[in-house]
Formats: sequence, structure tokens, C-alpha cells
Amino acid sequence: MSGEITSTERSRLNFERAQAVIREFEGGFVDDPKDPDAATNFGITLRTLAKWRAMPVTKRDVMGMSYDEAKEIYFAEYWSKCLCGSMPGPLALPVYNVAVHAGPGTAGNLLRRALSQNGAPLKSAGMIDDDTIIAVAKAPLPSLTSDFIDLYEAKLRASPHFTQFKSGFLRRVAKLRIETETWLAELDIEKPIMPPAKSDNDGVTVTLTREDLIAEILKLLPALSAGSGVAPDITSQPGVAAPGSAIPKDQADAIAVILRQIVGVKGAPDMRLEGVSLDELFSGVSSSSNDEPGQRMNVWVSNAGESEQSQLLVHRAYILNFRVGEAIDSSLIGGPLTLIPRADIPEWGLDTDWVVVTHGCELRPLSPETKVTDELVGGVRTWSARFPLRVPQAGNSDLRQLQIKPLHVDPVVNVVVTVRNELYRQFKIHLSVLDEPIAVHQAPVRVESDVMPTAPGHLGLSPPHEWMTPNGRLSITVIGSQAVVAGNINGTQISSTENWLGVQARVTGPIKNVRAAAEILRATWEDHFNDIPADDLNTRLERWGKSRDRKTRWGGPEHSWSALQDWADEAHHEHWSRMARSKELRYLAQCGRQMFVSFFPNGENLNDWLASLPPSARLDVSWTPASGQGYIPHVPWGLMFTGEIPPETEAIDPMGFLGLRCRLAYTSHISRKSASRSLGSPADTHRAHLLYWNTGRNDQTGQEASWQRTSWKRWDNQIFVPETLQNPKAELLAVLERPAPTPMSVLYLFCQCNAGAGNDPVLRFGSTNAPADTVRQLELGSSPLTDRPFVFANACTTASADPYMANELEEAFFNRDCRAFLGTETKVPIVLGSRFASIFFHFFYRELDPQPMAAGEAVTQAKLFLWTHYRNIGGLFYCHINQYDLFMATQKEVENLRS
Repeated sequence: MSGEITSTERSRLNFERAQAVIREFEGGFVDDPKDPDAATNFGITLRTLAKWRAMPVTKRDVMGMSYDEAKEIYFAEYWSKCLCGSMPGPLALPVYNVAVHAGPGTAGNLLRRALSQNGAPLKSAGMIDDDTIIAVAKAPLPSLTSDFIDLYEAKLRASPHFTQFKSGFLRRVAKLRIETETWLAELDIEKPIMPPAKSDNDGVTVTLTREDLIAEILKLLPALSAGSGVAPDITSQPGVAAPGSAIPKDQADAIAVILRQIVGVKGAPDMRLEGVSLDELFSGVSSSSNDEPGQRMNVWVSNAGESEQSQLLVHRAYILNFRVGEAIDSSLIGGPLTLIPRADIPEWGLDTDWVVVTHGCELRPLSPETKVTDELVGGVRTWSARFPLRVPQAGNSDLRQLQIKPLHVDPVVNVVVTVRNELYRQFKIHLSVLDEPIAVHQAPVRVESDVMPTAPGHLGLSPPHEWMTPNGRLSITVIGSQAVVAGNINGTQISSTENWLGVQARVTGPIKNVRAAAEILRATWEDHFNDIPADDLNTRLERWGKSRDRKTRWGGPEHSWSALQDWADEAHHEHWSRMARSKELRYLAQCGRQMFVSFFPNGENLNDWLASLPPSARLDVSWTPASGQGYIPHVPWGLMFTGEIPPETEAIDPMGFLGLRCRLAYTSHISRKSASRSLGSPADTHRAHLLYWNTGRNDQTGQEASWQRTSWKRWDNQIFVPETLQNPKAELLAVLERPAPTPMSVLYLFCQCNAGAGNDPVLRFGSTNAPADTVRQLELGSSPLTDRPFVFANACTTASADPYMANELEEAFFNRDCRAFLGTETKVPIVLGSRFASIFFHFFYRELDPQPMAAGEAVTQAKLFLWTHYRNIGGLFYCHINQYDLFMATQKEVENLRS
């Protein structure tokens, strides 16, 4: 018939359709400067183009190649060589994809393996030939296509580059699955993902249940979240998304395809789920499926008979139960944060420690493993219970029980969970307690301030080197008027609940005094703080760790902080000798000491423990809004001075300041998301440097910004903003609002800042105070930071604030879901700030050591570097907030640090 198309025309039509998919994967011109032969355009390499044209070509030739020529190369060298025109389109697409991605030979090998799995074994391996095409014609097309893609995905997962390119690899596989299933459906050859209804030997019909359908969707969703490259966090517990939260369009369309396949609808109208909430889609489905990929944390109230309580009464005794394992319907806590993935639980189990604190309920132990104490705190009787709980990989943990007797209506129970002295979970449970029974149903609880500082799989990390390992650790988690303390100091294990005296009325004066003293020191000794010659610093960084020869004085890792190396020259020694005995440094130490004893009075355990922390120990302080009344948004912990002030004739020991003596981890913002410690490796992510743009000769800030551009431009994936001076503010605001390109792991701001009391920060990127040169709080951006980057605001007072109010600059970024923030406690000398940033980035970006280094550790090492090389204590002006353990590393690299 004249209307029919020839096999050649069919082949070309199928090629055009497949090529449209492939083009999405291959992109445009790319040139890796590290590889002279790596220039590609539309996925065609320099070597492939030279072979096609049968003549030498240059990178310029690759760049100038037209897309039409690229398509002809693809058609001849990949589509035709793999005989894709002789295959059905749904199979030709994935085969052609593998030929392009991994070579025609690999495509042939995978196709032969897929044929073997479908009853058509072939003897030979290698290129696709006529025998292969004959076998394809006899094989069940849907199964053959699916098996081929499975083999391709397995090959990608086995690749040594899978961790680096995981997101792109899985998006490619997901796209292939969707396109091939759509193509099969158009040919009326649909392959149900689950078997349709069938009969067993007794003739009984077996039907597909709604729960089965949901289970299959949940299994497939991680591979179908192609839009973001991140699996949606709903596979662990259906329906936990906020009510009314809509499924993204790309996921909605993917789910629609799955639904059509599962129910076996052919020619059905287009089903779209866009705008449907997860709660509506998964409503009524139990969250305790046998396929659930982890263990659930459960806390529930019962009476002696173990039945659920819907009403609690004052002065009646109940049982508060704690168990991890199978989900409990009556659990007081829920949501994705209650899940501990089985992959994150060691074979022998995960050891957790629980602390329960309340002054609204009387607690009594009901098991020998549980210890309960009560004491007066601020004149209020407070109960504290502690118990260990080992979480098994499968099955239920032991049950821990407390007798709980409410003393008044609506008491609050605080719960803190730690793993190896690390804060893992913190939440409050508000019990709805009545004076007398009522007929109307009363919800027994509500949970608030649910905090998960760390993803469970990223707990228990061990630094990659001995010199990064703390010499002891102390963790302080503030809960209202008490602090949960855990740690190990000089071989002594500490597990205690202590009075917390850091109330605003008591500590506000000392906090303001220490900041004022730091500003006096900065202003008086600014020349010394800025005395870090650029060339000298670059040389020391280049040779750091490569030689410890005392004659060359290039430095290296510090293994013992009790005997730190001294690499400073005579001029810096002389400057430091005068500063060490100066009245300005003495005044800072005195104010730091006053602040220390105002928080931790003499005679209190916390005073003794902090004063006895050995050099290089780690101090973790978690004080967030979840702590309750009395919360102070920011405390300059590093400026506390824990030692005694020596006589005026003696020098001040800088290691008396907590910021130099310890590795200081400070958590002050709540993260309601599972907090991964991976930002992605430097090779996989981008870092945006938003730099001051005035370049006048007499503008020191502008000169330092130029130096940073020149010094860091050799690093991969660096984005410098602005690129031009035509409209620098507009360019900067665009990046602040929606950082690009993605993924964006770091946002660095180098400018001038006036934070005032913290409530109205102004960032100045130019030489004037005009709107064209300044960025105010409301211009910082409001949309969520999708990649949740690390933010370094390198300007004056970017972290400081009045004790009664939050720093709005810092808050602006945390409200947008940044993971950590590095800022300054006071004004910072311009050159010092520029040099500190360079040292920090050299450590954090893995330029000095190839192993991953935590952001907090990079701050610590930058402070040490300044001290050991220049006798400069300017690192005290910097404060790292939230997620000390945040790495420029892949998820796999972080998991490999687990001991």
C-alpha cells in the first residue's frame, strides 16, 4: 500500500525518536583542561570526530560541529552498527543508549545476556549480528527490554565511577524505563509491572490489593524521581508529608504511567496526579509494612495492662514505653525521622542512650537498666531518667519502661537520644492531662520541636587521620533549665543531667563585654592580625605537610596540641610577645573568664569538666529553640577563657580560650530534615564566591577580593560573582535567590557588613552605601536552598547579635535550609579575613589532604595554622554554627568514615 513506510524509513523515524532522548543525556560542548583529548560536543569526542572526518581535528572543530553532523555520526557509528533499525523501537532505544554510553560492543554483550535470560542463549559475544536479530524476533519483547535495562543499571552500579555520577546515571536509567514503557504501550504490548488477576489450582481468583499497588509504587519511586536526582523521602512511611503537599509534576507523571501499567489499562485516558497530596494518595495504608527498610522509634503511654490510653488524668500512674523495631500504632512520635534504616545499623546493633527530663511528671524506674534521679532545679522539682537501648537490625529492641504520674495538666516530657556521645534526636512530648474524666475524646499528646541533627547513617564517624582525632569529647544538650551532659574526659566517662544557669539576665552583660573587648583588641592590634603576606602564605600552603624540616619551616599536621609546632618567623614572634602581655589581650581574657563563670559557676560539675578538657578535645554544645524558655540565639563560646588569669607580668596563654583549645561544635538551629553530612565531592558540585566588586587601588576589600579570584581560579567548579561589572548587584541577587549551576555546595560572601544588634544587617559589596552597592536583609532571597549548601559569610559581625534577639543574616540562610553557617563574632581585619578564608578552603576543599575533612575541622585547622605559622590568634573571631561534621565528600565517602 502506498501509505505504508519502508523499513529504511521506519529505522530513521525510530532513530529520530531515540536520538531526542539521547540528546537530553549528552549535552553540548565540554572541554576538560586536564585532558587534551576530552573535548566533546553533543557527546561526540574529538577522536570520534577525527575518525569520522578521516583527518586531524582541533577543539575548535569540535566546538563548531553542527548538530546535524553529530546525528549522522550517531546514526552511522552507533545506531547502524548495532542494527537498531532491525529491532522494535522499544528495544532499539536502550540498546542504542548503551552503544552511545559504553560502546557498541558492550551493547551487544548486554543484549545477548538479556536474550539468554529470556530463553534464547547465543554462543558468541560481541557485536550484534543477524543471529542476534533473529533471536530478538522470537523473544518476549516487554521482558527482553526490561531485562536489558536491568543489566545496564547493574553495570552502572558496578562502575567505579557510580558514586561520583550516581545522580546522572539513575536519571538516565529512569528516563529509559519511562520512554520504553510508553513506546510499548503505543504498540499495544504493555508489560504489567505486577501480574494481573489470575486463578490458582482451585480456581480461586487472586486479585491485586490496594496495599500491593502502593507497595509497588513505593519500590519504584526512588528510581523515578528523575527531576531532582534525590529519592523522595516517602518510601519509609507513607503519608508523612505535610497535609496538602503536592507531588512534583515529574514524579506525578511517572506515577501515572505506573498506575496505568499495574491495572493493565490499554488506551485509557491520560491519568494525571499533579496536585494530589501524598496524604490523599496513601491515606489508610499502614506504615508498618513488612517491606519497611528500617526500624521505627516508638514511645507510647499505656496502663498496667498495656492498653493504649486516650485520656490521662492528674495524679494517676501510667507506663511510658520505649522500643525500637516494628511500628506501634499508638506511638506518640512519628514521621520519617523516627526511621533508622537497617543499612545504618551495625550487625551487632546500634547502641543508643536515652535521657527523659520532666518537671511536670513524677518518674519511677520499672526496669533495672533505667536510672531515675530527681532534684530541685531553680526551686522546681525535676525528674531525669536515663537508660541504654540497643537497636537490632531486625526484630524489636528490649522494652524500656518508666512509671509516669502527671502532676498537673498538660505537662511536657523532653527526650534526648545520643549515639556515642553524639546528639541524634531531640523532641518534646506535650501530654494532654485532665483534672477529671470527660466524655469528649481528648487527644493524649502532641509532639513539637522534633529535631534530628544527624542522619543515622552518618553517626559514629572516625576522622581519616590520627591528627584529626579529638583527645576526648564532651557533649552538652540544653533542655530548659537543665543540660544533658555526656562524654569522655581523660578516660573518665561522663553521663549526667546538670543545672543550666545560662539565663539571659545572668549572661547578657558578660556576652556584650567579651565582644567589646574583642573589638578593642582587633582595633589596637590590626596591623599584627593583617600581617600575613600573600606570597608567603601561598608558599606555606603549597608545601604544607610535605616537609617538617625545621630549616624550611613549612609545617604540617599537628599531632599533639600539648606541644604545638612553631613555624613563625622572628618578626611575628616579636609582635606576638608584645600582644601576649598587652592590656587589650588581658582584658579579653578577663571578660572571657567572666563569661565562662557566668555560664558555669565555680563548684559546678560543668565548670570542672570544661576546665579539664585537654587540648584538642571536642566540645559539642546544642542549644536550639527546642530547648525552651531561656534560649539565647547566639553565644560566643570560643571567646570563653577557661583558665586562671595570670599576674600582669606574665603572658596570656591563648590556649585558655575555648576557640583555640578545643574543637568547638555549636548547634543553635533546628533541622527538621534528616541531616546528611555529605555536600558532594569537589568534582561533583559547584561553589559560588560572591565577592566585593569595587576594584579601586585604595580599596583594601576590593584588592583582597581580586586576590581571592586569582588564587582560587585554578580549582574546579568555582563560580565567581559578579562575572562582569555591568549590573553586579542584579547578578549577585540572582545567585542568592536561586544558586546556579547546581548542585551548589558552598555559598561564600566576601564583603563588608554592619549587623548592628543583629536585627537589620546590611552587606556592602561596593564602595558606597548606595542601594546599588548594598544588600539588605529582605534582598537576601526567600526561596528554599534546594541543595542545602554550607554558607560562609566572611564580613564583620555576621554571626554576632544581642543575646535577646537572633542574627537576621544568619537566620535568613537557616530559614532557607542551609546546613551550616560560618560567620564572625566581631569586626574582622580585612586581610586577616581574606587569608583565613583561603586557609579554610584549602583544608575544606581537600587541597592539602585528599581525605575528606569536616567543615568544623577545617575551621579548627585554619585557626591552628594561623597560630603555628604567624603567632596569630585571629581565628578566635570566627564561629562555625550547626553540623561541625559536614564534608565536601560523597555519601559513600562519608559512610566509609564510620568506625
